[in-house]
Amino acid sequence: MNDGEMAIFTKSLPDYYHHLRAHPDSLMARIYGIFTVRMEELVLVHILLMSNAAQCGKLVEFVFDLKGSMINRDVKEKDITPGGTLKDQNLMRICKEEHWLLMQQKDRKSIMEKIKHDIKFLGQHGLMDYSLLVIIETNPKWVEKREKLLKKKVEGDAVKQIEVVQDMDFAKNNIRRVTAPSKTSKLALDFEKLGLGTRHKYIAQNGRYIYHIAIIDYL
Repeated sequence: MNDGEMAIFTKSLPDYYHHLRAHPDSLMARIYGIFTVRMEELVLVHILLMSNAAQCGKLVEFVFDLKGSMINRDVKEKDITPGGTLKDQNLMRICKEEHWLLMQQKDRKSIMEKIKHDIKFLGQHGLMDYSLLVIIETNPKWVEKREKLLKKKVEGDAVKQIEVVQDMDFAKNNIRRVTAPSKTSKLALDFEKLGLGTRHKYIAQNGRYIYHIAIIDYL
Protein backbone atom coordinates (compact mmCIF):
# COMPACT_ATOMS: atom_id res chain seq x y z
CA MET A 1 0.00 0.00 0.00
CA ASN A 2 1.19 3.55 -0.71
CA ASP A 3 1.60 6.44 1.74
CA GLY A 4 -1.84 7.86 0.89
CA GLU A 5 -3.60 4.57 1.64
CA MET A 6 -1.56 4.23 4.82
CA ALA A 7 -2.70 7.67 5.97
CA ILE A 8 -6.36 6.91 5.22
CA PHE A 9 -6.30 3.63 7.12
CA THR A 10 -4.46 5.10 10.10
CA LYS A 11 -7.07 7.84 10.34
CA SER A 12 -10.00 5.42 10.01
CA LEU A 13 -8.55 2.71 12.29
CA PRO A 14 -10.66 3.55 15.39
CA ASP A 15 -13.86 3.56 13.31
CA TYR A 16 -12.75 0.35 11.56
CA TYR A 17 -12.36 -1.33 14.94
CA HIS A 18 -15.79 -0.16 16.13
CA HIS A 19 -17.43 -1.20 12.83
CA LEU A 20 -16.17 -4.76 13.16
CA ARG A 21 -17.16 -4.90 16.82
CA ALA A 22 -20.68 -3.75 15.88
CA HIS A 23 -20.85 -6.06 12.83
CA PRO A 24 -18.81 -9.21 13.58
CA ASP A 25 -20.23 -10.93 10.48
CA SER A 26 -19.04 -8.13 8.20
CA LEU A 27 -18.06 -9.33 4.72
CA MET A 28 -14.94 -7.15 4.71
CA ALA A 29 -11.76 -9.22 4.57
CA ARG A 30 -10.07 -8.54 7.89
CA ILE A 31 -6.88 -6.50 8.11
CA TYR A 32 -4.56 -8.18 10.62
CA GLY A 33 -1.69 -5.72 10.44
CA ILE A 34 0.34 -3.23 8.44
CA PHE A 35 4.11 -3.52 8.46
CA THR A 36 6.59 -0.96 7.19
CA VAL A 37 9.76 -2.51 5.81
CA ARG A 38 13.01 -1.01 4.58
CA MET A 39 15.37 -3.17 2.54
CA GLU A 40 18.90 -1.83 2.09
CA GLU A 41 18.70 1.45 0.19
CA LEU A 42 15.13 1.01 -1.07
CA VAL A 43 12.32 3.33 -0.04
CA LEU A 44 10.02 2.28 2.78
CA VAL A 45 7.39 -0.26 1.76
CA HIS A 46 4.05 -0.70 3.58
CA ILE A 47 2.89 -4.34 3.59
CA LEU A 48 -0.74 -5.14 4.34
CA LEU A 49 -1.59 -8.49 5.96
CA MET A 50 -5.23 -9.55 5.44
CA SER A 51 -7.29 -12.63 6.20
CA ASN A 52 -7.90 -15.28 3.58
CA ALA A 53 -11.57 -14.91 2.67
CA ALA A 54 -11.39 -17.67 0.04
CA GLN A 55 -10.85 -20.88 1.96
CA CYS A 56 -11.75 -23.16 -0.94
CA GLY A 57 -11.17 -26.76 -1.84
CA LYS A 58 -10.17 -28.20 -5.20
CA LEU A 59 -13.59 -27.94 -6.89
CA VAL A 60 -13.68 -24.21 -7.67
CA GLU A 61 -15.85 -23.49 -10.71
CA PHE A 62 -15.54 -19.70 -11.02
CA VAL A 63 -13.83 -16.73 -9.37
CA PHE A 64 -15.36 -13.27 -9.86
CA ASP A 65 -14.11 -9.79 -9.00
CA LEU A 66 -17.27 -7.66 -9.10
CA LYS A 67 -17.61 -3.88 -9.11
CA GLY A 68 -21.30 -3.48 -9.91
CA SER A 69 -20.48 -1.89 -13.28
CA MET A 70 -20.57 -3.09 -16.87
CA ILE A 71 -17.90 -0.63 -18.11
CA ASN A 72 -14.63 -2.41 -18.91
CA ARG A 73 -15.76 -5.31 -16.73
CA ASP A 74 -15.30 -8.19 -19.16
CA VAL A 75 -12.52 -10.75 -19.49
CA LYS A 76 -12.43 -11.71 -23.16
CA GLU A 77 -12.64 -15.39 -24.01
CA LYS A 78 -9.10 -15.44 -25.38
CA ASP A 79 -7.80 -14.15 -22.05
CA ILE A 80 -9.71 -16.57 -19.80
CA THR A 81 -7.47 -19.09 -18.06
CA PRO A 82 -8.39 -22.06 -15.84
CA GLY A 83 -8.98 -20.71 -12.34
CA GLY A 84 -8.56 -17.14 -13.59
CA THR A 85 -10.58 -14.23 -12.21
CA LEU A 86 -13.63 -13.11 -14.19
CA LYS A 87 -15.65 -9.88 -13.99
CA ASP A 88 -19.21 -8.52 -13.98
CA GLN A 89 -20.11 -9.11 -17.63
CA ASN A 90 -18.73 -12.65 -17.50
CA LEU A 91 -21.01 -13.38 -14.53
CA MET A 92 -24.06 -12.06 -16.37
CA ARG A 93 -23.35 -14.26 -19.40
CA ILE A 94 -22.59 -17.39 -17.39
CA CYS A 95 -25.78 -17.08 -15.33
CA LYS A 96 -27.87 -16.81 -18.49
CA GLU A 97 -26.61 -20.23 -19.54
CA GLU A 98 -27.09 -22.03 -16.22
CA HIS A 99 -28.33 -21.43 -12.68
CA TRP A 100 -25.06 -20.99 -10.83
CA LEU A 101 -26.37 -18.55 -8.23
CA LEU A 102 -28.92 -20.53 -6.24
CA MET A 103 -28.80 -18.53 -3.03
CA GLN A 104 -31.13 -19.34 -0.18
CA GLN A 105 -33.56 -16.52 0.51
CA LYS A 106 -32.31 -15.99 4.06
CA ASP A 107 -28.73 -15.77 2.78
CA ARG A 108 -29.65 -13.23 0.11
CA LYS A 109 -31.20 -11.00 2.77
CA SER A 110 -28.26 -11.49 5.11
CA ILE A 111 -25.67 -10.71 2.43
CA MET A 112 -27.47 -7.54 1.33
CA GLU A 113 -27.75 -6.35 4.93
CA LYS A 114 -24.04 -6.94 5.56
CA ILE A 115 -23.04 -5.19 2.33
CA LYS A 116 -25.24 -2.22 3.23
CA HIS A 117 -23.44 -1.73 6.55
CA ASP A 118 -19.98 -2.29 5.06
CA ILE A 119 -20.32 0.11 2.13
CA LYS A 120 -21.74 2.77 4.44
CA PHE A 121 -18.57 2.55 6.52
CA LEU A 122 -16.33 2.54 3.43
CA GLY A 123 -18.16 5.52 1.93
CA GLN A 124 -17.80 7.53 5.13
CA HIS A 125 -14.02 7.19 4.82
CA GLY A 126 -13.77 7.84 1.10
CA LEU A 127 -12.92 4.24 0.26
CA MET A 128 -14.69 3.61 -3.05
CA ASP A 129 -12.47 1.33 -5.15
CA TYR A 130 -13.31 -2.00 -3.55
CA SER A 131 -14.51 -5.28 -5.06
CA LEU A 132 -16.95 -8.02 -4.16
CA LEU A 133 -15.18 -11.36 -4.38
CA VAL A 134 -17.52 -14.20 -5.35
CA ILE A 135 -16.20 -17.74 -5.68
CA ILE A 136 -18.42 -20.61 -6.75
CA GLU A 137 -17.21 -24.00 -5.56
CA THR A 138 -18.84 -27.37 -6.07
CA ASN A 139 -19.65 -28.77 -2.64
CA PRO A 140 -17.45 -31.87 -2.10
CA LYS A 141 -20.05 -33.31 0.29
CA TRP A 142 -22.65 -32.99 -2.48
CA VAL A 143 -20.35 -34.91 -4.85
CA GLU A 144 -19.85 -37.61 -2.22
CA LYS A 145 -23.61 -37.90 -1.69
CA ARG A 146 -24.29 -38.09 -5.42
CA GLU A 147 -21.73 -40.83 -5.94
CA LYS A 148 -23.28 -42.91 -3.18
CA LEU A 149 -26.72 -42.60 -4.76
CA LEU A 150 -25.41 -43.51 -8.19
CA LYS A 151 -23.71 -46.62 -6.81
CA LYS A 152 -27.00 -47.70 -5.27
CA LYS A 153 -28.70 -47.11 -8.66
CA VAL A 154 -31.58 -45.39 -6.95
CA GLU A 155 -34.89 -46.41 -8.44
CA GLY A 156 -37.51 -46.16 -5.66
CA ASP A 157 -41.03 -44.86 -5.93
CA ALA A 158 -42.14 -41.52 -7.40
CA VAL A 159 -41.74 -39.67 -4.11
CA LYS A 160 -38.19 -40.95 -3.69
CA GLN A 161 -37.33 -39.86 -7.21
CA ILE A 162 -38.62 -36.34 -6.55
CA GLU A 163 -36.53 -36.11 -3.38
CA VAL A 164 -33.40 -37.23 -5.22
CA VAL A 165 -33.86 -34.69 -8.04
CA GLN A 166 -34.77 -31.92 -5.63
CA ASP A 167 -31.94 -32.56 -3.22
CA MET A 168 -29.24 -33.52 -5.67
CA ASP A 169 -30.16 -31.45 -8.73
CA PHE A 170 -29.34 -34.67 -10.54
CA ALA A 171 -31.74 -36.99 -12.37
CA LYS A 172 -31.24 -40.77 -12.36
CA ASN A 173 -30.36 -40.70 -16.07
CA ASN A 174 -27.22 -38.72 -15.14
CA ILE A 175 -28.38 -35.48 -16.79
CA ARG A 176 -28.02 -32.34 -14.69
CA ARG A 177 -31.14 -30.24 -14.22
CA VAL A 178 -30.76 -26.48 -14.56
CA THR A 179 -34.05 -25.46 -12.97
CA ALA A 180 -33.78 -23.55 -9.72
CA PRO A 181 -35.46 -25.22 -6.72
CA SER A 182 -38.34 -23.32 -5.17
CA LYS A 183 -37.16 -23.94 -1.60
CA THR A 184 -34.06 -24.97 0.28
CA SER A 185 -33.46 -28.70 -0.02
CA LYS A 186 -33.02 -31.04 2.93
CA LEU A 187 -29.52 -31.75 1.70
CA ALA A 188 -28.53 -28.07 1.95
CA LEU A 189 -29.97 -27.86 5.46
CA ASP A 190 -28.03 -30.97 6.49
CA PHE A 191 -24.80 -29.46 5.17
CA GLU A 192 -25.44 -26.24 7.07
CA LYS A 193 -25.81 -28.19 10.31
CA LEU A 194 -22.28 -29.51 9.82
CA GLY A 195 -21.03 -25.92 9.80
CA LEU A 196 -19.40 -23.95 7.00
CA GLY A 197 -16.51 -22.73 9.11
CA THR A 198 -16.36 -19.06 8.08
CA ARG A 199 -18.64 -16.03 7.79
CA HIS A 200 -17.70 -15.79 4.10
CA LYS A 201 -19.32 -19.13 3.10
CA TYR A 202 -22.90 -19.82 2.01
CA ILE A 203 -24.57 -22.99 0.75
CA ALA A 204 -26.77 -23.17 -2.36
CA GLN A 205 -30.47 -24.02 -2.08
CA ASN A 206 -29.87 -27.46 -3.53
CA GLY A 207 -26.63 -28.07 -1.59
CA ARG A 208 -24.64 -28.37 -4.81
CA TYR A 209 -22.50 -25.22 -4.48
CA ILE A 210 -20.63 -23.34 -1.80
CA TYR A 211 -20.37 -19.58 -2.30
CA HIS A 212 -17.42 -17.64 -0.89
CA ILE A 213 -18.25 -13.93 -0.63
CA ALA A 214 -16.09 -11.08 0.66
CA ILE A 215 -15.40 -7.38 0.20
CA ILE A 216 -11.75 -7.03 -0.81
CA ASP A 217 -9.24 -4.47 -2.09
CA TYR A 218 -10.78 -1.63 -0.09
CA LEU A 219 -7.28 -0.30 0.57
